[in-house]
Amino acid sequence: MTNQASSQLKQLKHRNTLIVILVLLFISIFIWTGVSIISSTTTSQLPENIKKLAIPLNPSIDRQILSGIENKQVLSDQELESFPIYKLILDKRTNSERVVTIDMDESIFNQPIVSTPTPTENPEEGSDE
Repeated sequence: MTNQASSQLKQLKHRNTLIVILVLLFISIFIWTGVSIISSTTTSQLPENIKKLAIPLNPSIDRQILSGIENKQVLSDQELESFPIYKLILDKRTNSERVVTIDMDESIFNQPIVSTPTPTENPEEGSDE
């Protein structure tokens, strides 16, 4: 009989420990959920620059701007043909960027710079005094 009572006592202690663990787990989940809800309502998850972009636009139209657009100059085909177009290229000789017209030959900027030697005075020949 003592053997049966001791096994029932062990089962009761095991159940008691299991109930304590489950109660602590439930309390932890409840606190975790509460803290998550409170923190999500108090902190904004949008950055300030996004909030500024979300401001609605002003629906009014400025008539001065519209009249300025209407008065824009229209260029003829002949004026457009004489209008220079520029491009940016890498000058491999100096390793820098250059702005050139679009019809310029780029190959001159790909050739290495040829340096000419600077004449120097020979110290033996210069001391003929």
